[in-house]
Formats: sequence, structure tokens, C-alpha cells
Amino acid sequence: MTITALTDLSKLPNQSQDQATFDANWAYVLETMVLRANQENALAAIMSSAGSGSAFSLQYKFDAGTATTDPTAGWMRLATATQNLANAVVLDEIGADGVNNSVILDLFDSSTSTIKGHLLLRNAADPSKWLLLAVTGRAATTGYRTFYTTPVASSVANPFAQAGLVVVSFSRTGDKGDTGAAADLKAPTIYVRDEKSVGTTGGLFTNAGSTPNVRVLNAVKRNDISGASLAANRVTVPAGTYNVFARAPAYNTTAHRIALWNVTANSLFEIGTSEYAGSVQTDSIIQTRNTVLSVATTFELQHFVSASGGSHGQGYPSGLVYNEVYAELTFEKVA
Repeated sequence: MTITALTDLSKLPNQSQDQATFDANWAYVLETMVLRANQENALAAIMSSAGSGSAFSLQYKFDAGTATTDPTAGWMRLATATQNLANAVVLDEIGADGVNNSVILDLFDSSTSTIKGHLLLRNAADPSKWLLLAVTGRAATTGYRTFYTTPVASSVANPFAQAGLVVVSFSRTGDKGDTGAAADLKAPTIYVRDEKSVGTTGGLFTNAGSTPNVRVLNAVKRNDISGASLAANRVTVPAGTYNVFARAPAYNTTAHRIALWNVTANSLFEIGTSEYAGSVQTDSIIQTRNTVLSVATTFELQHFVSASGGSHGQGYPSGLVYNEVYAELTFEKVA
């Protein structure tokens, strides 16, 4: 968009001119100010569209008719009388600036995605009035293009007036990617946790410093792994490849972290995130993927704290309707 109004210095008034020329030039300024304002509004609409990520910004005059025939050079139409219900947009190859836009228009549906992209139509005289449409297809006819659309959003039902200038911006959707492998939504899993009646605290940490506290695990919420079990706060799983997740809260313990202990091998399996809990509750978390266990293995969830945290150390109760849930441990068998 090029601003041309009030740019010819020879037509602007100045003190060196005689009275007649000065008056004539002032009359020119007054007559041209509306055009200048419209051009500045159109430029603002284009820059706004570019700033929001639109790839192209074109200008068309708006025809309030709804026929899906050639709107003629410089013009565009919507296929519905209520503009924000438009199921098609018709654009001539030639924009309002006289430029042939056919090459650009033919890019509007080049994406292989179902939604080809989005058309943002802005009222050039008032950029606060706009219409956003999803493009689902295109029909190419000599001299013009018809874009099939689905309404997305709008500022008002009818943002455009007959013969008003519209800035048409298009943002293309990326091509549809290759189909990925189907997710295994039914991977065998054992999920256990510490579950207590509503209002019951998590309990006191009896050890502080380098001596671990064994977290309570007393409820099996899911177990469809053959050979997996929970007993005495310990989980046993058969040989295999696992995704592992563990979480446990601490309240008013200052520094704390969990660890997953391999009872079978008498060794550390994984450490949790380093956390701090003042007069608040925070969680320490463990998460691993594709961990191979060559033999059946028993685990316990340990928790190290700097201070006991009192009776709420292992978790502050919500007291809200349902059972309290504190420590959690999950093994998902992926192979």
C-alpha cells in the first residue's frame, strides 16, 4: 500500500505563495484529507495483518452482491448476505491497485491439509471491523477465483459496506504430515498410590537427612500386567521395557526429593526432582522412558527430607469430598 495523498509538495500551501494560490492549495488539502486518512487506515490494516503472521495482504473493493460470478477487476464478493456466515469468497484476479494477483491467489489452497489456511478480511477504513474465514477449497475460473470457506470469527455480522476497500490477508496452513505409527493406548500398566480417607494427613516423616522414608503405597488402581503385584508398600513387575512415573508430596520439610529403590538389586534405580517445601506443599517427580528390566524386579518409593514437616509432612489433606491421594507410582509395560 502506497500513500499518495498530500505528498505533492507543489500543491501544499506555504508562505511564499500569493493569496489565490495559497487558498487553492488549502482547498486541495481539505479535499484530500479524507483520501489520505483512508490510505493510512488501509496501510494500518495491511501492517496489522502482516504483524499477525499473514503471508499475503491484497486490496479489493467490496461488492455487496452475493453472486459467485466474476466480480470484475478490482472487486470481491461474499456468497452470503450476512457476511460472517460466508461459505465462499469470490476475488477477481485484478486487485483494487490494478495488480494481477492470480499467482498469489492460486497459492491459497496449495496446502495438503483439510484446512488450507485462513482468510482475514479487514475494513481498510476501520481495521477494527474484520472477518476471519477458514479456507477449505478453491475453484479457478478465467479472470477470478472462488474460495470455499467456513466462518471462524468476526467483529460484527457485516463489517463491510458497498464499494468500501477491503484488505484481504491469507495465512497458509502447513502441509499434512505423514501418518505416524498408531499409539498403543492399551499398554499393560500397574498404577498404585497412597490413598487415605478424606481429611486424613499423609503422615509424619520419621527420618530426616540421608536416611530414607518409605512411602506408603496401599491402593492398586489398575493392574493388567501379568506377574505384577503390590505388597507391603512394594511393587513387583516382570522383566520387560517400561515407562515409569512416580510422584510424592512433602509439606513444610524444606528440601526434599524422592528416589525409586531397586529392592531386588539393592541399588538406586532413579532419583526424583530436587524440591523445596516451606509452609507449602510441593511434589518431587520421577519419570523415565523405555527402561529395560532383564529380570522380575521389586521396587519401593523412598523420600528424603531435611525436616519431618510434622503430622502433615507426607502431604496436607484437601478435606474435599473424596479420598486423599498422596504418593503415586506407575509402571507402563511398552515391550
